[in-house]
Amino acid sequence: MEIIVLRHIAGGDAQTLRSLAARTGKSIGALDQAMRKLTLRGIIRRVLVNGTPRYTLTSADAIARWAQAHTQETLALLRRKEDDICQFFTALQTQADQPRIEHFDGMEGMVQAYGDLLAGDEKDIVAFLLVHKKEEEDALADCKKQFAHEVRRRGITLRVLAHNTPLGRRYQSRDHLAYRSTRLVSTGDYPFLCTQYVSGNTVTFLDEAAQKGYRMHCPRFAVSQRAFFQAIWEAHVPGKRRAPCQPLLVDVSMVALSELERCGGASYAACRERREKPTI
Repeated sequence: MEIIVLRHIAGGDAQTLRSLAARTGKSIGALDQAMRKLTLRGIIRRVLVNGTPRYTLTSADAIARWAQAHTQETLALLRRKEDDICQFFTALQTQADQPRIEHFDGMEGMVQAYGDLLAGDEKDIVAFLLVHKKEEEDALADCKKQFAHEVRRRGITLRVLAHNTPLGRRYQSRDHLAYRSTRLVSTGDYPFLCTQYVSGNTVTFLDEAAQKGYRMHCPRFAVSQRAFFQAIWEAHVPGKRRAPCQPLLVDVSMVALSELERCGGASYAACRERREKPTI
């Protein structure tokens, strides 16, 4: 509307709203609003001719100055928007690099946790398992049977480390029924505090007795936990005899302070080069 008004005023004398309405075909109300905006910007000025308000162009320079100021304001606004968008994507990238944690609570949460273990395309799942009751007495028995069925159907390799206890040995004896491979470790090698699954870039901690758990999405932590599992797994190969711990032997030779003083503060290596026998 402002452009239409300028087209009809720029090349002529001062005009009234009524004459502009007749020439442009616009309503007086719309023209009055446009005139107010142009007047505030200093492009149009209002004058009285024989007591009748008329509008005329201030100057061509006024239009140029307003266009320049308007361009600067628009560019500043666009730069601010660009900065906001850049900061937004930077924040997203920062959040993507940070660990993300999901919490599970109650029986429904435990079922959801087991279901989410199979959400990705991971073909090797490892677990540090805390066996606290017989499988048939477990409230999650049906959920775990479904989990074992999906593991077999998808061709996933499920490897488990469990404690060498009566319940742990009973759990291992049923590996062929649950399509898994279990190796037993002593509680001293790794004292499990809760069940832990490593699948893809996630590590899931489950306290089935309290029916609480959480899953940490952290690729670096998942890699380290999988490497830790692999080290224990390879150290407990069935039928492999573990080498006994060897003591650390250290050859320590002591030199009397008087000998060092007599050598003028020379090192022990210098004493040996002089073939001086150190005194213990």
